[in-house]
Amino acid sequence: MQEGYKLQRTKKLFSDLIFCDICKKKYRFKKERMRSCYICQSYSNYKTCSRRQIEQDTLIWLILKYLESKNIVYQLTNEYMKTIIKEIIVDKDSNIFIYYKDGNNQHITNNEIKIIDTEIRSTHR
Repeated sequence: MQEGYKLQRTKKLFSDLIFCDICKKKYRFKKERMRSCYICQSYSNYKTCSRRQIEQDTLIWLILKYLESKNIVYQLTNEYMKTIIKEIIVDKDSNIFIYYKDGNNQHITNNEIKIIDTEIRSTHR
């Protein structure tokens, strides 16, 4: 992975790309406990959906692993992410489904996400 990716990151890297599988609303960017994350708009605005958040670092880690496995040169901007990602879906169990515009996709279970989050936190201390 590119060194120093955290420093190059933009604030709202995945805006307009993440959707809730329950209520079909977009996820919105939010700073919470000094972390950048995304949360369902229905929950955030009206508490009408369940609270499931995704940390931006987790999405970056997943997507960069995919891009590097394909030897794709990338940029960490929202504009670039919109050129390669069709959509990201979060289901009721907080599993993540990433659909790429090239037809490939990733399915990451909630348990896998917890392991990745732990790994990311241990490397950023």
